[in-house]
This record gives sequence, structure tokens and C-alpha cells, in this order.
Amino acid sequence: MAAKCAGLLQTACTRSSLRAAKTVRAQMMSMDALLAADPDVRVIHLLRDPRAVVASRRAAQDGSVIGKYSLNAGNSSTEAARREAVVYCRTAVRDIRVRQALETR
Repeated sequence: MAAKCAGLLQTACTRSSLRAAKTVRAQMMSMDALLAADPDVRVIHLLRDPRAVVASRRAAQDGSVIGKYSLNAGNSSTEAARREAVVYCRTAVRDIRVRQALETR
């Protein structure tokens, strides 16, 4: 059943003149190669509020690498949240700078 659905989706996408893909946690550095391969690609760069990211990661406690790095490092709840926000914000700032450089080119 899944293969049949995948085949139907692939056929529909191939026939369509407009395609969209959502990629979660893709960093802007990876967009350079994508844009070089296909200059007609359009990228929409979305950022979440760092407070929402921290709250989501704290609630999930999914044992992710990021969570193990900061949230489960034996810190107080406040310190863990602060570290998580710092990690996210650094990544977001780097992505914004890379995006601005790509826009200039």
C-alpha cells in the first residue's frame, strides 16, 4: 500500500509545475549547494521563537543529541533552559548571516 501511495505521489509531483518541500532543521549552509544545482529553487527561511524551541525540547525529553547536550547535563532547570536557548540562538544567527550572503549573490 505504501509503495502504491509513493508511486502516486511521485507521478503527481513529476507532472506538477510547482513543488514544495518542508525540511525541518536544515541549515542555510546546505542551501548553497541546492541553489547551485538548481538556480530556480526558492527557499523560505523560517525561524522559531527560541522560547518555544526550548519549551518544546524540554517537554519532549526524547533523548535527542541536543537534549543530552544541554537539557540533561545535570544542570538546574533554569540553567538548562538558558544553555538550550544559547545553542539555538547561535545556530539561528549563523543561518541568518549565511542567508544574507546567499541573498546578496
